[in-house]
Amino acid sequence: MNYRRILSDAGTSLIRSAISILAGLVVIPIITRYIGEAEYGIWATVLSFVGLITTVGGMHLHGALIRYSETETNQTFTDVLSLASMAAASIALIVTVVALGYKSVFGVESLPRGLIVPVGLLIGARIPTSILLNFPRAQQQVKHFEFLSAGRKIVETGTLVAVFWYLRDLVSALWALVGVAIGFGLLLLGVYRHYIDRLPNPTNYLKYLRYGVPMIPKEVAGSLLHHADKFLLLYFLGPVATGVYTAAYSVTTVFPSLIGIFNGTLYPNVTAAWENEEFGQLSRFYTVFLRWYGILSIPAIIGLTLLADSVLRFISTPTIARQGAVLIPILAIAFSLQGLEFSLSYPLTAAEETKRIARITVAAVLVNLVLNVALIPTIGMIGAAVATLMAFCIRTGWLYYYVDEHLNIQIPIQGIGYSILATIGMVAILHLLTIEYWLWKLGLYPPIGAISFGAIFILVGGLKTSENAKIVTVVNRKT
Repeated sequence: MNYRRILSDAGTSLIRSAISILAGLVVIPIITRYIGEAEYGIWATVLSFVGLITTVGGMHLHGALIRYSETETNQTFTDVLSLASMAAASIALIVTVVALGYKSVFGVESLPRGLIVPVGLLIGARIPTSILLNFPRAQQQVKHFEFLSAGRKIVETGTLVAVFWYLRDLVSALWALVGVAIGFGLLLLGVYRHYIDRLPNPTNYLKYLRYGVPMIPKEVAGSLLHHADKFLLLYFLGPVATGVYTAAYSVTTVFPSLIGIFNGTLYPNVTAAWENEEFGQLSRFYTVFLRWYGILSIPAIIGLTLLADSVLRFISTPTIARQGAVLIPILAIAFSLQGLEFSLSYPLTAAEETKRIARITVAAVLVNLVLNVALIPTIGMIGAAVATLMAFCIRTGWLYYYVDEHLNIQIPIQGIGYSILATIGMVAILHLLTIEYWLWKLGLYPPIGAISFGAIFILVGGLKTSENAKIVTVVNRKT
């Protein structure tokens, strides 16, 4: 495996992830403060529905594109794009017709019926656009993929901010997203049109479907793991509770978003290493990866818990902060686990054991649904957070078990122990500051906490000898 390339691509992905995180946080205060907390709940649920149906309709064809483009780039691209376009048209039509046949959508009578048509069109536009967007990944041009993803997110966010600020209307904002999706898709189609130099070969469709269809339960279940709680909260508790929960949810998804900087590059690189039977390198990479992920996740979870009220006040309203702060520690642990399972799934995907991944995810989502239905009516939003945590525990643990059958990945018990000690010291130092005003906490806690944790971690011997040697080498080069 080319570690330098992985880190370089991940650095580029960090820009896109930062943009995605900021984009989500920018929209939340505009909707909650100027349109309403209930409207934010509706908006989040509608986008969750779009994501779920887009995942189903996409049939993991972007994965098939990456998997089979090594040998026949142009033919694979043409075939997969045509198959995705047909699926998009069918799914969009079905969603629109079925939704129009009901008096209410998502179980909420007050939901604007004007959302239905743009929802169908948005789903139809995003499926083929996903293929076009992932084409650079199929060619191992991860940086191009990241720049395109970041560009789309910037345009979408800018458009939404403008629409929400001036029109303050959910339906208009959804139509704006449709316009961005279609425009972006046409732009990419123009850029890559020279790769479409032949007719689609329908005889290849079965190969792509054999690869992608077993992943549909996994993709659907994965989407339900992220969105079923919002649907059920809307049904049981209403849009205001959904808005509060989604705001807290958005804050904690920083964990998978940041670790997701490796997703774009790990997928093709792990697949290539697997094809070349570089299992020793894969084992070493995942052992180091798991060690540092565990070390850094612990202070991040605790730090976010300490800042829960401050962060929610900054991005939303005092009401959401009061009700949502208690959800942050539960969801932070859940999403730290989810960030890890993204990376663990790639060896199984490379081994074409997609059915195993599907079974794991289906089991996790069943647990999630049962717990949501049981806990939301009794303990409210906390029940949804607990259901999410339990589902991600099952999914990540099971994935690790299967991956460990192929790769010898060591659990970093010692590193986690040092991290816990350093985190305790960090919390003690922050407690001594006795800062009361939430905005001062938001500005001072992160840098002071990071410096405190790093210093204590090094002092207690958290770095290995080889890691110390590398740091000394880098410092000597600089001087």
